[in-house]
Amino acid sequence: MFSLLSLLISIFNLGFNSAIIQKANLNLSGVFWVNNPQNTPNLEVQTIAEANTKKPEKEFWQPLKEPGVGGWISSVAISPHDRNLLVVGGDMLGVTVSYDGGKNWINGRGLKSWEIEEITFDPKLPNKIWLATKSGPYVSLDYGQTWQEKRSGFPNFEWGKYAAPVQQILIDPAKPKRLLAFTGNQRMSDSTNSHQGEVYESVDDGESWKQISSIGTNKDDGNNILDVSFAGTSSTRLFAATEQGLFRSDDSGHTWHTPIGNLPLGNQKTVATHPTNPDIVLATVEGHGIYRSMDGGKTFNLSVKGIDGISNETSFDNIRFAPSNPDLVLVGVSRPNDTFMSHDGGKTWSKTTGYQDTAYPMQTRSFRALAIDPHDSAHIVGGTGVSLWQSRNGGSKWQDISSTQLYNGTWKGNGYSGLVVINIRWNTYKLKQSAVAAMDSGKWISRNDMKSWWWAGSQKGNGMSDWGGWGDVSFTNTPAKRQVIYATEGQYEYSKGKGVYRSADGGKTWEFKGHPDAEGAQPFRIIAHPKQTNKVWLIWGNKLYFSQDSGDTWTRKLNNAGEIYELIENDKTPEFDLYVGSQKGLWLSKDLKGNDYSLILGSDTAPRAITRMDFVDGDTFYSVNQKNDNYSEKGLWMYDAKKWIQLTNNKNDGSTPFHWVSDIAVDPRNPQRLMAATDQDPFLSVSEATGVWKSEDGGKTWHQFNNGLAMQRVDNIQFKPDSSGTIVIGTSGGGSYIGHLP
Repeated sequence: MFSLLSLLISIFNLGFNSAIIQKANLNLSGVFWVNNPQNTPNLEVQTIAEANTKKPEKEFWQPLKEPGVGGWISSVAISPHDRNLLVVGGDMLGVTVSYDGGKNWINGRGLKSWEIEEITFDPKLPNKIWLATKSGPYVSLDYGQTWQEKRSGFPNFEWGKYAAPVQQILIDPAKPKRLLAFTGNQRMSDSTNSHQGEVYESVDDGESWKQISSIGTNKDDGNNILDVSFAGTSSTRLFAATEQGLFRSDDSGHTWHTPIGNLPLGNQKTVATHPTNPDIVLATVEGHGIYRSMDGGKTFNLSVKGIDGISNETSFDNIRFAPSNPDLVLVGVSRPNDTFMSHDGGKTWSKTTGYQDTAYPMQTRSFRALAIDPHDSAHIVGGTGVSLWQSRNGGSKWQDISSTQLYNGTWKGNGYSGLVVINIRWNTYKLKQSAVAAMDSGKWISRNDMKSWWWAGSQKGNGMSDWGGWGDVSFTNTPAKRQVIYATEGQYEYSKGKGVYRSADGGKTWEFKGHPDAEGAQPFRIIAHPKQTNKVWLIWGNKLYFSQDSGDTWTRKLNNAGEIYELIENDKTPEFDLYVGSQKGLWLSKDLKGNDYSLILGSDTAPRAITRMDFVDGDTFYSVNQKNDNYSEKGLWMYDAKKWIQLTNNKNDGSTPFHWVSDIAVDPRNPQRLMAATDQDPFLSVSEATGVWKSEDGGKTWHQFNNGLAMQRVDNIQFKPDSSGTIVIGTSGGGSYIGHLP
């Protein structure tokens, strides 16, 4: 147990000021206690050195640790107080913190939505971090583990849109309690928001805010603010990169000069200022290049020597000076997809090299976000669209800190996944084998009970494309060396490689089978017969198709059923019973020729539009009908003894999973135990998704079951089909989680 004297010595050594000592609630063990939001671990926040090794209490939901991040990294920050304290945010991935330099990550709790922009460390208090989000400002007082909303004075939330998305929060170098918040978002996902382009000021350390100015030539439509920086050590001069040009303020953000300098017209996406000289500015213009000013932005000169291939499609994602060595500058560039480094303050550039092995061999080296250690220019962290990289030697060697390589080309994640998980599939015939199907590059297969993963995307000419995301995976009951697996790919309307893929060697190589209908349609579910592997059922563009020749040709089925939403085999019966959820009801087929489908009694009236299902046996099952156009009929239903029973009341009163229910799972050991997931589309100020719910009485009563969940947008949930009690969930932007029920 620590003595009070040793605690004070620790505080002194870490640079804590007297304000922390006065506010700290000291007990005999010398622990700082911080109140945490609901559904978060009750963590003791101690000194920063002790926080490095502090682990959350054992929680039910644990990250499945699929490799990499798998989503767009929007911000990276290195603490000025401890080089091993890293904070990372993603465009819809939430926020995460590492205390050991990226070896392990802990996902932050307390957010109302998970669309993250820039991160700002308090210059004096090591435990205090500010977070700009599309929901507004948040602050953490426990080194990034929990977050509190601080948006008093901002516009009220509006359902279905962002009220005032905050791109960046800056702390006045001369007045540490004065903060500036700038509205906009670098992903430009809400370009019509009238509150973009606004500047908010707080003079009481974020407790309250008021708008002090707007930036832009057309304030009625709003101007997306993309990047902002104080000029050197000045507290009065700022530069703001926006969609309408580069702006400058000389009075701490109260007024702004119209687009400055001789920059070409276009989107100025990112700006960097010299750490000590306020007259040196680097600004980027989309489709043009990097421009350098030596006179405070009055004039700029093009400075792209060493960066080849710039076109009107070129984008510059981040440009930053090294605070301790301003000759070093880094910039992430898309098309060409690389990160470039300058050793002469931005006059000339060269590609970064020295990247080690990574779980995603296809990935580009373009950093969407980057940070340079304030005290050590050799320490750099960058985030791409799928992974996190770190260099400790000035950029000559890079290590993937989002994944750890294990053996035989397999990987595991380090705890921060940003995958939008569409499906998690077990091979019911070989339960140690499983797959995670997710958006973007989410194509992961495990052969050892989810302990490690290998990427099934394009590598060494295996036939699979690298980008576009898996929609579904279907395993068959065939020998391992000749195992047949089917997968669908294509999240975008015209994704390259979109269609059906077939493997005859357990996923090592793939054959592209094309698609049955319009190229722009979306693939979804796919099911192959476990033995007669040439027979395949597919949902493509909300239509049902059947193939008898392994996907070479397709025939449309159930033409009169309206849109098709669900395709699932009842694994609780010995026969091959196939269920099809459609706009006009639920259908059952036992016909291996794919012709005969019978309507389940009553499904064309009350529940209809079934999107997810799970089974107790051949007579009883549970369903979700999220697509029903009748609001009162949405939610969870049970079918038993040829009767339909609605299990949710569709009132947001906290007693049931509400109408955002997305999936249902039945414990194979106990049919009275149900687990339900809830989800809502991202990019809203406040998400109404409420995570996971549990019932022990067949759906009569429910309670939330979110212990360990950092993100409550949960798209899918399923029990492992055995007696282990293992259950997994896939979130919309937070990867997968696993738990074990007794």
